Amino acid sequence: MSWSTHPLLAFDVASTGLDTSTVRIVTAALALVHRDGTTSARNWLIDLGIEIPAEVAEATAIRGISTEHAGAQGEPPADVLAPGLVAIRWAWARWLPLAGFNLNCYLTLLVHETRRHGLGEFVVAGPLLDPFVLNRYRKGSRKLVDQARHYGVDLIDTHTATADATAAALVASRQVRNG
Repeated sequence: MSWSTHPLLAFDVASTGLDTSTVRIVTAALALVHRDGTTSARNWLIDLGIEIPAEVAEATAIRGISTEHAGAQGEPPADVLAPGLVAIRWAWARWLPLAGFNLNCYLTLLVHETRRHGLGEFVVAGPLLDPFVLNRYRKGSRKLVDQARHYGVDLIDTHTATADATAAALVASRQVRNG
């Protein structure tokens, strides 16, 4: 039986910027996406204990997250990251792919965040499916919203971590099956 008949673990984060060595994760989502499109998801909001930088205010406004909201509703970073790492390692122990859009960025960020919060070393140790990479030869936009449209995936509630993670997993699944 091939891994392509099993679920995918979808992963997405929203961060305070683009420099993966210094930015912080604000939200994270993991969704177990079954081949029929059904999902079970977990979202986390992190209380960074710092101001979300003004230069990402537009991005946080899209997601409805402010420094005040994260402070009031979020959990400490280590309390969010630890169960996420357990879930990713669980999937890889079963050789289930981790799917997400621009995983190189997210996994590099996760490496830095686990070190920053004393959670040990995070090592990529399983299969990855990233529509951003898989789509590199198709003409047209490589944005998730455009790829979702091209592959017939409904992207509802765009820019939320769960919606983006799930859409990326479904797009990657269709890319692998359809070429």
